[in-house]
Amino acid sequence: MLNVRDAALAKSIALPAAAGSVHSAALDLEGGQYDIVVGNMEVSIEAPALTTAQLPDGCTAAYVLEASETPGFEDPGSMPLFSQEGEGGEGAAARAFSFRLPADCGRYLRLTITTADAVDETPVGDCSAASAPFGLRF
Repeated sequence: MLNVRDAALAKSIALPAAAGSVHSAALDLEGGQYDIVVGNMEVSIEAPALTTAQLPDGCTAAYVLEASETPGFEDPGSMPLFSQEGEGGEGAAARAFSFRLPADCGRYLRLTITTADAVDETPVGDCSAASAPFGLRF
């Protein structure tokens, strides 16, 4: 596991206030002072613990990394990473996740988090007080 981080290559994203999606600000792999070699780094994401008020039983929060050659993400590739699901009347546990990017990923990266109501139509709660930091490690 890689441990060196740089604040310029880190973002934090607040989760949605209702069922829906939010996108982080983009990380530019070619911007700034680094000559980044994709194979020499990892992306790390820290999903927060969510209460039953935020993520009731059956509701989900899905984490997807998007990569694009353009900063506007007109045609992004997406990498589904993991989901949190409210269960057992306990909300969802925090989760840390890291992985190496594929060598052919796009120049710009952003994290998208989508919360969804349960199949039985139990609505997802307001998760906006929780945030998920993510960034690059060298």
